[in-house]
Amino acid sequence: RKRCYNTSRWFRLSISKQSYKTKPTPVQISKMVFEESTINLPIFAELIRNGYSYTHIYNTSASTFSTSEKTIKNFKETSIISIDVDNANKSLNDFVGSLTYIPTIAYTTPSNNNETKEYRFRLVYVFESPITDSKQFEAIYNVIESQLNVDNGLTNKDKCGSNVAQYMNGSYGCEMINSFDKTYNINEFNFAIKNNNDNNNSLYINLKCKKDTTTKLTKNTKLSKKFINDLNTLEP
Repeated sequence: RKRCYNTSRWFRLSISKQSYKTKPTPVQISKMVFEESTINLPIFAELIRNGYSYTHIYNTSASTFSTSEKTIKNFKETSIISIDVDNANKSLNDFVGSLTYIPTIAYTTPSNNNETKEYRFRLVYVFESPITDSKQFEAIYNVIESQLNVDNGLTNKDKCGSNVAQYMNGSYGCEMINSFDKTYNINEFNFAIKNNNDNNNSLYINLKCKKDTTTKLTKNTKLSKKFINDLNTLEP
């Protein structure tokens, strides 16, 4: 059941210190700095329209942090799930209008092209309380994405949003649909979390029954700092 959300209510999110009028380059991504912020839905929508990037809350060394600290291991919590749609067969308005789970905020990304009918946009779902577990996050993401595929008869190709270490770009001057009354409660997706846990347990049992024939890695494997920095400049 969807609940009415008070737009004056505030939630935590990490916002880039700099805004971008075009999609950030690998060099810009490597220099991107985020800051933990307390915002509400109207502010969030304006930040997106003005080209600010955003991500979740992490256990970092300071309230401002670079992409190197934005990891699954450091994940702390989030109040949002974002889904990228890169191969839609209809415009943003028509697509959102056909969804079972209506996004709180939906907006076109820079590569969207209405003239050639190459529709690309981002759907943002806001939750009434923070999600604090990465597996729970992934399970809920999968339910919402699976349903939007059914609703529109497509197979969404971009699953980067299922990773809690992923950040999302805003879209300067984008087309946007705000449905601030459409927010979600984690308890609505308890069935997804249970199914996810059941599947993981089954996989664990199956793996235990198989003989391990994989080559073991050398202990204490180290990665150079330069390698890690280069890795953080890559797109998903």
